Amino acid sequence: MNEIQTKHEIIVMEALGTGMIGNIASSVNAKLKGIAGAFGDWARGKIRPEVKIPLVAYNAVVKDLAGSRYSDVSASKITTPRGLKGPLLPYTESLFDVLVKVENVEEEMLKPFNIWLSLRLASPDTLASSATVTDLKNFKEQDIEGSRIALSKFVDPLGRVDKLPLQSVYENLSQIKPTWDNANALATRYLETNPAKIVKLVQEIAGKIDRVIDVLESGQDEGNPKLSAQTAVILSSICANMSQAIDLYGQLGILIRELVVACNHQVIEMKKPLAESRKISMKMESMVTVSEPVLKLGGIEIPQAVIYDYLRFGMSEATDINEVSWVLDVLEVDPLIGGEERDWSEEVVLAIRLGDRLYPVGNIEMLAAQKASGVTSVQVVSATTESIINYYTNQNHSIAYR
Repeated sequence: MNEIQTKHEIIVMEALGTGMIGNIASSVNAKLKGIAGAFGDWARGKIRPEVKIPLVAYNAVVKDLAGSRYSDVSASKITTPRGLKGPLLPYTESLFDVLVKVENVEEEMLKPFNIWLSLRLASPDTLASSATVTDLKNFKEQDIEGSRIALSKFVDPLGRVDKLPLQSVYENLSQIKPTWDNANALATRYLETNPAKIVKLVQEIAGKIDRVIDVLESGQDEGNPKLSAQTAVILSSICANMSQAIDLYGQLGILIRELVVACNHQVIEMKKPLAESRKISMKMESMVTVSEPVLKLGGIEIPQAVIYDYLRFGMSEATDINEVSWVLDVLEVDPLIGGEERDWSEEVVLAIRLGDRLYPVGNIEMLAAQKASGVTSVQVVSATTESIINYYTNQNHSIAYR
């Protein structure tokens, strides 16, 4: 876009300095055509309507994300938009601010200018006076430079780094899902602006500018009115500002695509660390200590293996899954338990009852998976604190169990 800005500045100097007298008019006309050509070519090359933007598919990690700890995953390397300078969530919010500026470029710039050019083709003699610009209705210039400066605070366009530790990208785990949601909303909203239609309209405008200049030049020898200096400057200024808006619109599409792709990579890269963290968190929340081999019941330290022995041959009963908590360990249940042969494994939770609460001592994975999938009850083999103490005392267990 520097080429367009340079041509605009030269047009201002030449047009206002000479008043469009003599052959200088042809020089200005050529530069106006150059602006239009660059404008159309850039849109065709940089706005990529045929490239689809896939949404961030994060459903597979939502539960793990909710149950994980930041300290467990903060060092994980994840993909980022290239040149990211800081946290990703504020960057997505800045992209929204830019999108608000350029998403109406069709209604606020392209359509009004296109209609105005059509009127000029019908009455080219009106371009001899700058007053004709008053016919350009509903056209709004945009503060493009302000948007560029805002984005530069978050990304370095020359940056090469596209992977960073999670702690450099997200300040906490609660920022991750809103960032992915923002990425999806940006992609959806950008595509609703219809990039293909924008490209077509830009090229139509570029063609009309060429035709307007051709009409003016073809009538010079006949003494017809020419393009006034003021009109040339205004026309050049409009083209320059519109080109900057389209430039930013195209760059925004590239940045949004890059953001969505990065977020989709993050989902894959974070899946394993999040799952491992969630498993650790569940165990730590439900255990007294992970390595503790005994459970204190009624003031007596009873080895967990004794509790397994007592429970493993008991009958299971359906129990509200919300009553079952404090999982201590995993125990595989033998499919032959009970003396009746069968070729399937019965998954049960082994639990003790303290007051009105059941506290499992086995099958952490099964219990967690069932609860996550919406199951409301599980088969539980349970016993009271007193029955376990009596069993331990009667058997006189003095061996240290694992």
